[in-house]
Amino acid sequence: GALSKEELQYVDRFNQRLVFIKGSYSEEHSNIGAAGIEVKFFKDVKDSTVIKESLIAYPSENAFASLNKAFLHQAVWLDVKADVSIKDPIHVIHVNGGKHEALNPRLVVTAGKHSKVNVLQSYVSFNDDDYFTNAVTDIYAAAGATVDYCQLQAESLNAKHIATTRIELGKDSEVNAFNFSLGAKFTRNNTDAFLKEEASFVNLDGLYAVKDKQHVDNHSLIDHEKPNAKSHQTYKGVLAGESHAVFNGKVLVREGAILTDSVQLNKNLLLSKKSKIDTKPELDIANDDVKCAHGATVGQVNPEEIFYFQSRAIPEDVARSLLVRGFVADVFEKVKSDKVRVLLEELLEERYF
Repeated sequence: GALSKEELQYVDRFNQRLVFIKGSYSEEHSNIGAAGIEVKFFKDVKDSTVIKESLIAYPSENAFASLNKAFLHQAVWLDVKADVSIKDPIHVIHVNGGKHEALNPRLVVTAGKHSKVNVLQSYVSFNDDDYFTNAVTDIYAAAGATVDYCQLQAESLNAKHIATTRIELGKDSEVNAFNFSLGAKFTRNNTDAFLKEEASFVNLDGLYAVKDKQHVDNHSLIDHEKPNAKSHQTYKGVLAGESHAVFNGKVLVREGAILTDSVQLNKNLLLSKKSKIDTKPELDIANDDVKCAHGATVGQVNPEEIFYFQSRAIPEDVARSLLVRGFVADVFEKVKSDKVRVLLEELLEERYF
């Protein structure tokens, strides 16, 4: 499909990329040349064990993930071979739009033993169409693998977006997952991480920046099944206008998962009296000898801080945006790739301020 100048500029930012336009794969705009990574489409590898496993329902699977399965259209599998290290981020791009379209994209990433890969998956729209994206992503990290994964949602402000992400970690593996929600009228992110083996480590971090009457839900489950594993989670929210956000993070430490180290934090900045946040961090611990902490904060812009800026000839709107930038700076630092971080910061500037 033809892309506008703006869409093309966005698509061309990363060398390694897979492009889907309104749900259909675009070979013309895609480019994956890294050695040690194979791109496969579900339709070509129906008999694969990985594909069959990724389609098996998991304990916390929701109805929307099942709906995605029922309408699988263009599902893609990124298979990173053992001992391969790919430094350049791979960008999986969904350029969305279309009146009342329903899109069901699915991505599976498998990182072989001791491999390293960085994947950015983005859902973007450069129009204000009303459509529905129902995305599912599976990440499997084998023993000793490191996966840096970022999910960016900058859909049309009339779109609805539901994303389900399942992460499974093998022994000594590490997954750093970052979720950035900026667009859509209504967003729900369900992220589940299963620490299936010892000494695995997951970072689940994110930022949601909403305004007007946008609504964003973030629900996460971190399931510690084996001893000596770590999970860290920091989510920050910036809410303006009449926006509403929900954060519900659950950490489950199963029986026998001793020496678990888990920290969970949700911090929110309300920029208007009409914006609203519901936050509920949860811990469910079935044994002793663990280190777990969680916390949530909600703050409003301090009028004295604004006054301080104004007394130095800085207008109120500029002062607010400076305070927001200061608030989000440390969570953006969690994004491992500089290239990805710069893109996220630019989009926040363009679309939020």
